[in-house]
Amino acid sequence: MPLAPRPGVAPAASVCAPAPWPLGAHLHEVSFPDRTAYRARVTSARGTLVRSAAVAALGAALAGGCRGKVAPTSDARVDSAAVDSSPPDADQAASVSLPPDLDVKRLEQELGCARGRHARVCKIVREFDEGSKYTGQLPSGGARWMGHGYRVEKAGPEKADLVVLSAVGMPTGTGGGADLPFRMGLDPLPKDLHKDGRKLADALARSASVPKSNKALPFVRAYTSDNSRIAFATSGMSVRLLSEDAVFVRQGKVRQELLVIRLKASASGMPLGEGDGDYAHLWPVTW
Repeated sequence: MPLAPRPGVAPAASVCAPAPWPLGAHLHEVSFPDRTAYRARVTSARGTLVRSAAVAALGAALAGGCRGKVAPTSDARVDSAAVDSSPPDADQAASVSLPPDLDVKRLEQELGCARGRHARVCKIVREFDEGSKYTGQLPSGGARWMGHGYRVEKAGPEKADLVVLSAVGMPTGTGGGADLPFRMGLDPLPKDLHKDGRKLADALARSASVPKSNKALPFVRAYTSDNSRIAFATSGMSVRLLSEDAVFVRQGKVRQELLVIRLKASASGMPLGEGDGDYAHLWPVTW
């Protein structure tokens, strides 16, 4: 499988190209830059986050060929304390370097939550902030979630959608470095199922029974995303997915709920800092 970029590393093939954005888009794996330039800092077969002065210089050099400007390899929304810019050495190369988590407080400022904007999105962000790390425990080997999602584009009004997410376990030991032994993928619910999908999401939120006649239920139970991504740990409470967007997942307080935030990302893999993205509160359907 082609190597894909970690946050903070600009991919060689796509540093000038914007990432696909629509929810559920089938994102392509992009090439990872030549790892020999990183002085053995990458410790996983798929690559782990590289945070060093050498990488920052390489990212700037790659970006310089686009418009003659230096593209940052980090973002203001990332906690500065989590970033290690010291040169790598042998001991560091042998350790796992975790990428920084989402800066939730900065995100709330970008969304204007304190001013009462984006009420439903900001509610998800607050619950995300109070969430815990998803452990990836899948007793049956896989699980599905479904619920309400909202999108913010160009700081405009939030747009409602219905979202499904699947998680599939991977054999122990297949991950490397920060990688976790499961994959996740999320997509919008097909439009022709939205009528029953809204009823299903509302019933799941209330822990109410769902009629057997609900057409969305069998779809969600059998759903497996064609867009599933490797999950890896961050330095905080979030699990992140290895994709061109910045996708963060946390577990909610009740009944294995999941809170998902997907933001536009720069070529280096870091959130752009605009607040534009998809926000979802999902409830378990199969476990």
